[in-house]
Amino acid sequence: MKGAGYRTILAGMQHVGDGVGYDEALGADNRQARNVSAAAVEYLDGAPKQPFFLDVGYGETHLPFPEMSQQDSRYVRVPDPLPDTPETRRMMAGYHESVRRMDEGHGRVLEGLER
Repeated sequence: MKGAGYRTILAGMQHVGDGVGYDEALGADNRQARNVSAAAVEYLDGAPKQPFFLDVGYGETHLPFPEMSQQDSRYVRVPDPLPDTPETRRMMAGYHESVRRMDEGHGRVLEGLER
């Protein structure tokens, strides 16, 4: 992408070594979507002049999942082949909450792109 004139930016995390291939890594207090998306939107608000590739990666869907969930674990459907136990339901509810938070983060970044 650099060869085509793009500036490459990493916001958050990816499964690559530090500094691999990015022109810039945006600072965020941690890998949580609310912080990573805020850093990405701050970059976008700076009105980049050259074409760019913004790679946004969140830690939400990695263990440990958040304890607080908007979804009652009793109503979580456990996919096969996982055992349908209270612990599995609790973890699935935490995973669903993680995905919800990640989705909100992506929404904030998309709004930043549309401005």
